[in-house]
Amino acid sequence: MFKINPLTQTDFYKVDHRNQYPKGTTLVYSNLTARSDKLSPCHDSPLYGGKMVVFGIQYFIKSFIIDLFNENFFKQPKDKVVAEYKRRIETSLGKDAITYEHIEALHDLGYMPIQIKALPEGSPERKGLIKCLYEIFGGETKNSYTHLDSHIGAIYGDSITLKRAYQILKGLAEKGFASDSIVFGIGSYTYQYSTRYSFGMAVKSTYGEVNGEPREIFKEPSKWWVCS
Repeated sequence: MFKINPLTQTDFYKVDHRNQYPKGTTLVYSNLTARSDKLSPCHDSPLYGGKMVVFGIQYFIKSFIIDLFNENFFKQPKDKVVAEYKRRIETSLGKDAITYEHIEALHDLGYMPIQIKALPEGSPERKGLIKCLYEIFGGETKNSYTHLDSHIGAIYGDSITLKRAYQILKGLAEKGFASDSIVFGIGSYTYQYSTRYSFGMAVKSTYGEVNGEPREIFKEPSKWWVCS
C-alpha cells in the first residue's frame, strides 16, 4: 500500500541543494550538533547535568531510512513515486522549479547511500564538535595543546556573544585543544546582543500592486487549505 513518499519529508528550500555542490562531488559530510541549551526547560531540573542522552538512532535508521524508504519508495514503481514527488514540488514551487533525474537515479540505486556515525545508544557523553572532528580527521599535539588537521576547522556562527565565545575557548582549553581551528561569527549578538527579537520587531507586507491594481495583503487562516 502506498502511504507517503518519504522524499517529501524535507524543507522546500532544500529540494535542489544538490546543484550547490561542485560537479563531481561524491561525498557530503554533515554533523548534527546540539548548539545550545540556553532555552531548554531542563535547567529547572536538579537532575540536569549539562549533557544530552543519545538514543533512538537505531530505531530511526530502521523505521525511516530503511523500512519507510523501502516500502514507499524503492518497492514502488519508479514512475509512480517520481510523479507524486513532482506533483508535490510543482504545487508548492511552480512548474519546472527543479529537475528530477536525481530522484530517478536514487530509485535505480535501490537504497539510501548514507553512512551514520554516532555515540552509543544511551550515552550521555558530551564530546563537543572539535573532539569529534579530531577523532575523525586527526591532528597533532604541540606546545602542550592538540591541533586539528590544518585542512579542518569549525565556524561558530550562531548567537555568539563575548560570554559565549569565552565559554567555548575555556572549554577547548580544558579539553586540551588549541583555538586555531575555530572561527567565531560576528553579528548583532556579538557585542550588543540586540536583535529584532529583543522587542519582537518584524517586517510584514500589507499592500501591493499587480498590473497597476492595488491589493491588500493580510492573513486569513480560516481559509487556508492544503493540496492533496
